[in-house]
Amino acid sequence: MKNAIQRITEIGILPVANVKKAEWSEPLAQALIDGGIPAIEVLARSEGAMQAVHTMKMNHPELTVGAGTIMTVKDAAKAVEAGAGFIVSPGYDQKLVDACNSWDIPIIPGCTTATELQMAYVSGLRLVKFFPTEAAGGLKAMVDYAGPFGGMKFLPTGGIALDNLETYLSNSKIGACGGSFVAPKDYLEREDFSSITEKCRFARRAALGFRLAHIGINHGSREEAEKNASLLCKIFNLLPVEHTSCVFAGTAVECNDFQGPGEKGHIGFKTFSMVRALAWLEELGVELREDYRKYDADGNLSCVYLKDEIGGFAIHIVK
Repeated sequence: MKNAIQRITEIGILPVANVKKAEWSEPLAQALIDGGIPAIEVLARSEGAMQAVHTMKMNHPELTVGAGTIMTVKDAAKAVEAGAGFIVSPGYDQKLVDACNSWDIPIIPGCTTATELQMAYVSGLRLVKFFPTEAAGGLKAMVDYAGPFGGMKFLPTGGIALDNLETYLSNSKIGACGGSFVAPKDYLEREDFSSITEKCRFARRAALGFRLAHIGINHGSREEAEKNASLLCKIFNLLPVEHTSCVFAGTAVECNDFQGPGEKGHIGFKTFSMVRALAWLEELGVELREDYRKYDADGNLSCVYLKDEIGGFAIHIVK
């Protein structure tokens, strides 16, 4: 079973909400699920927060529910008893981290200094909250910190909005982005859950970052591939790029000199994160080919093909 940290990084978005009223729990949970973001950090700032955690988890087991703004071991214990699958704290407290580790409950503590990051790293944590993001140095600070702390991912919150999501999520050091931008306070207070669903859909698209990479066309010979690549370059004023088994017309069209995957060729899509992309495809029930997989120098998957063709074209995803 996937733990909370794995699910949060697969989704790429962690909504944060102050659920002041118990009656908000059910429609908010459904809005998040319908919007493709089945995760939430419920802020422990109101009397009904733990009841909201319990209600959401009981009614929607597919929802990854955690508790935030947790300050003490006592508060964490109450949250876990209510059903929280993870804990988020604004700062780093070793007693709180040790307690969560002993309970086998993931914790995402706030870390904005090298000292805090080192303590988190030594404690076995690989995802930490970076708050307040903009005031603490933003993306540059996190990238700089990632150097000495290999494998550490960041969850930036504070200053994150729908219009800068892609800037953060396109960087491999960002595990996910957190904030109230998909479930703002005013939307909750006027119970506008349909708009929350729409914001979730926008945010999930931003986290995936799918873009057309190129189109590949199969040919029976090198001569035929070069001829068509040359024609495309002439018409669209592109530069030809020679490769061992293909010729690119600029970066948009790949003219293969062999019968590659796909009856007619292939369509390549790029993504910000193969982890998020594969999780998305799994949710949709889309099957992948076990062959034609490529890996980068670090052993991470960098290219994979969908099992089924679309319109005679194989479809692959690249990082």
